[in-house]
Amino acid sequence: MIIHRTKKGESLRDIAAEYDISEERILENNTAVKPLPTFGRELLILRPTRTYVSTAGDTELSICKRFGIKPWMLTANNPSLAERGLLPSREIAVKYPTPPFGAAATNAYFFGGTKLRELKRVLPYVTYLTIGAYKLEGGRLVRLFDPSAATRAGRDADKVVLMRVYDGSDGDIYSDKEKSKALAAELIAAALAGEFCGITLSFCKSARKYAAETANFLMDLRRGLIGCNLVLFIETDEGLPTELCELADGCVFMYGKSSLKRPPSFNEGERAVLTDFAENTESSKAMLYLPSEAYASGDYLPLAKALEMSSFAEEISTDDGTLLSSFVNNHTPVVFESLGNTKAKLELIAELGFTGVAFDVRQVLKEQLMMFSALFAPIHYRIPFSCG
Repeated sequence: MIIHRTKKGESLRDIAAEYDISEERILENNTAVKPLPTFGRELLILRPTRTYVSTAGDTELSICKRFGIKPWMLTANNPSLAERGLLPSREIAVKYPTPPFGAAATNAYFFGGTKLRELKRVLPYVTYLTIGAYKLEGGRLVRLFDPSAATRAGRDADKVVLMRVYDGSDGDIYSDKEKSKALAAELIAAALAGEFCGITLSFCKSARKYAAETANFLMDLRRGLIGCNLVLFIETDEGLPTELCELADGCVFMYGKSSLKRPPSFNEGERAVLTDFAENTESSKAMLYLPSEAYASGDYLPLAKALEMSSFAEEISTDDGTLLSSFVNNHTPVVFESLGNTKAKLELIAELGFTGVAFDVRQVLKEQLMMFSALFAPIHYRIPFSCG
């Protein structure tokens, strides 16, 4: 796996010739690339160990049978199959080198406004599917959208489907024991009614203010979930007590820096924070959230959109110390975590023993998915576990 930084005047043909790879393969594995890539743009270079050129009459299933591979492997190696289907005279990557770091899990987040075709694109890489269709409002559970289609798609693909609940309140409900127990019962009932395999709880704001009370709530909730053969995930960050992670079956660790005025170096930032986390809790429970947004003029935008905007920039600059990239578009500075930053985080996952990665279905880049599968073998379950 190589991350190539484009040089001034360099064409896609030049890059393909340098690495003895087809232009088609570079386009397949990278987002928003044109024949003349932006100066300073990072491109993921992955060279298959076996390829096949499709012919009329080929189907994905026939190719899988011919080469003895599973359908999800074929789609994972060729992202465009989920986007455009199989076309004749297309170079198909049948096999890539064996991932060096063994197996790891993924947790894909499906939010309101996400299209099912976007979910289909990432399903080959997915272990857990977290559907963000619920939030707590005034201590009651509110459904934001109908999750049934996404839930069905996840279950049909043998994914472990979780119900995400966002709590943006101050968390005072957790200090009332009766209300807290009633809320736990309501969450479990909703998970069972929706045929979920468990719950992902996002409660960073309330947990900071009522840490002890939140911990008691988590214990009540998990006891009830265990009784129903369901799992509990929580979302956490460097500001929350690591003890809370011990009360769940798994956690998603949020860490980003592109919006910081003085971003730390990689070693003082990600490495220091994640090493501290791994030393103080069970890193084997934790998934690291992949960077998927850019920061521009006080607001966030999808990283894929930022890369499209970069086509109109003269160059992209990268700070090798922080592993941040930036460019100026129409007098607006845009900052984002580079592919080099993602690669370094993935390598930390292997080094520190984290479970794997989490990402937003809408915003994850093809490059990030391909980088992950180049380093790890995605974990797949034939039958969703922990489902009653």
